[in-house]
Amino acid sequence: MREEVTLFSRNVFSYFIFFIIIIVTVYFFYGEFTKNWEIFHNYQFIIKPIYIIISFSITVSALVTDTLILHICINRNIGKKKLSFLTNATILNTSNILKYIPGRIWGCAAQIVWFSKRGMPKAKILYVNFICSICAIIVSIFLGIVYVTYYSPSMGFKIEIILLVFITLDLLFILWNPTLINCFIRIVNIHFNKDIHPLSTSKFLLFGIQLLYLIQWNLIGLGGYFLAQGIGLKISFTDFYAILASMSLSWAIGYLTVIMPGGLGIRESVMYLMLNNVTSVQTSLIIPIATRLLHLLVELSLGFIGFLLAIKYRTFSATTD
Repeated sequence: MREEVTLFSRNVFSYFIFFIIIIVTVYFFYGEFTKNWEIFHNYQFIIKPIYIIISFSITVSALVTDTLILHICINRNIGKKKLSFLTNATILNTSNILKYIPGRIWGCAAQIVWFSKRGMPKAKILYVNFICSICAIIVSIFLGIVYVTYYSPSMGFKIEIILLVFITLDLLFILWNPTLINCFIRIVNIHFNKDIHPLSTSKFLLFGIQLLYLIQWNLIGLGGYFLAQGIGLKISFTDFYAILASMSLSWAIGYLTVIMPGGLGIRESVMYLMLNNVTSVQTSLIIPIATRLLHLLVELSLGFIGFLLAIKYRTFSATTD
């Protein structure tokens, strides 16, 4: 009974913090729009559907990269029987929708249930999610540091040292990953009476995952650039990297903020703060909201298609592939 009360209290607290952050974010953006209303009032927005379609298509391609990464990692860990790309895409895109529920566990929990039905051990599903998440965060932070290096030259050699240290730590992560992971697994087995078998990912695969995430973020940044063009924002192609870096670093911060579903509010605020230093007022205020709507539309579209395919091929219930 006490555990149920504690869980209920935590849920209430989580939703309370969620609504507070959303209210603060909405109030902040409302204030900024009001303060700069004269600029927006005199600005001529020209909608270009072709650019919006291109942006949507590029963003879809970027999110499909997620499926490719998961597909590779799952099949490296599942054993002899491999899962098809379609099965992995169906599970990932359907579970992605659940990230908009407060808490980070729902999408992963859904993957555990659905991949388990395909014969994959739960420990390996968690391991794959962990490796993919860590690699994605590493790449996102790297892009953020490069952004600071390029757009804040006043910091001088300090930021270059930080970049060098970060790259070194990433190389150590790649080289020592099996040792670190299995050391942690041994601790879990001893203290929690578990019997999780040693896990490992090749150094080449870890490097490849990060390279794919780097390609993904370039696609996402390109999608953001074409979206800006499509809604009439006047930005040069040199602002492409600012959009890319702001989206990647804000994603990392939003992802680590577990309590906010999909990083709502957090990502938009971080993007505004980063873009406000290098782009126009219109771009820094509108792009965070526009890209959120774009990604929400893409994720819902892929999730809906994934759900229909899951129903058709009985992905949620079948135990064979």
